[in-house]
Amino acid sequence: MRRRSPTRFSSVEVVLNCAQSWSPRAGCAFGRARLLSSNESSRRPGGRGVRRIVARLDRGCLRLGQIRAVNEKSRAQPRHAYERLKLYEEQWLLESADDLEVVILRPARIFGEGEDWILPRLMGALARGRVWLPGGGRAKQTFVSAADVGRACLAASDRGRPGHSYLVGGFDSSWRDLLESAVRAVGVGGTVVNLPYDLLYLRALATEIITAPGAVVWPGSTPPT
Repeated sequence: MRRRSPTRFSSVEVVLNCAQSWSPRAGCAFGRARLLSSNESSRRPGGRGVRRIVARLDRGCLRLGQIRAVNEKSRAQPRHAYERLKLYEEQWLLESADDLEVVILRPARIFGEGEDWILPRLMGALARGRVWLPGGGRAKQTFVSAADVGRACLAASDRGRPGHSYLVGGFDSSWRDLLESAVRAVGVGGTVVNLPYDLLYLRALATEIITAPGAVVWPGSTPPT
């Protein structure tokens, strides 16, 4: 696959990076090139160029939704490779920014307009009759709307403290409650089926094995961003 050239910014003070931050295979190199490109722009004669990067990363490594509450001072506790990769990306951005101001946003589970991965697929399964969820989808976690994440990005670009990470939360609920609310709103029916986590994990691994390279894997064993 042909590598795209890093984007160079001119006359831009703040960059909001809200894209998917990386894939485990290629994203680290992409993230490095992206930040180095911004760094080069910020050093141009006359001082014009990128001053601040607001990066939307993942707060899964903080284990949100567990028994005890977390805040910006909570210690990250990554448990598997995906979470360790996300934490490493955040640390790398903060340590390698040089004269750039870096502000990190850690949003909760995002839903709303433009989210085309989890909620639409779960609702599609419900519309066809049933959806399989570990524990019946009753595990508590924090959700936040995409519009609120956008407002948080604008606030961070204006008032965020360089070198700091901020949590972006909305409301505590569960996938089951969110699905039932969405189903009532759109008027479709279906059943949420409870299965043990281990069985669904094995099913996800089997799906990954039989899915062609490059095709969409759903459901997969790697948690989404």
